[in-house]
Amino acid sequence: MAQDALRASELKYRRLFEAAKDGIIILDAETGKIVDVNPFLINLLGYSHEEFISKKIWEIGFFSDIISNKENFLELKEKRYIRYEDLPLKTVDGRRIDVEFVSNVYQEGAHYVIQCNIRDITDRKRAADTIAAERERLAVTLRSIGDGVITTDTKGNIDIMNNVAEELCGWSHNEAHGKPLTSVFNIINENTRKPHENPVDKVLATGEIIELANHTVIISKDGV
Repeated sequence: MAQDALRASELKYRRLFEAAKDGIIILDAETGKIVDVNPFLINLLGYSHEEFISKKIWEIGFFSDIISNKENFLELKEKRYIRYEDLPLKTVDGRRIDVEFVSNVYQEGAHYVIQCNIRDITDRKRAADTIAAERERLAVTLRSIGDGVITTDTKGNIDIMNNVAEELCGWSHNEAHGKPLTSVFNIINENTRKPHENPVDKVLATGEIIELANHTVIISKDGV
């Protein structure tokens, strides 16, 4: 019964290993030799199973940024857990991909192995870079506009503030970023000196364009 349970467990692990959508490499913790590699990593990098097996991890050129020599491998083993959020790898055809790398040491029977999980984050990183570039273009556009412009997130917290808005409100972009609009954009009725309702709350609630009433003035950070 125990042997049947062990075989069932090994079969389950093997299926998970073969079907994983992350690259997985298993290393002998004593020698650094590659014991196994799953199909996803083979497809990701374009190398054959035979080009991995029995080689020491530092002999595989495209891992040079992670484990370039035996000393790096021993450090990996000693720390037991290592995580790199963004590392470059090269595929067999020379393409660069960006990966997240995580390694763990664990016991397998009478000896220890190191499991390295490699996740392709190339598309995610490109999307993040695209968003960052779009934000920078937006910021450049806003800085050139002659009117004060403040953008907020869906909770009414300040995201972007252009130069004119900084001058009107008395806050720098860095000071105001992430703060509720009401703490920076302080508007009152010029005649009654009573505070006006936060226009962002109305916009978020109705989805409509809101125009400020006549005799509305801004009280800057220094109270003027």
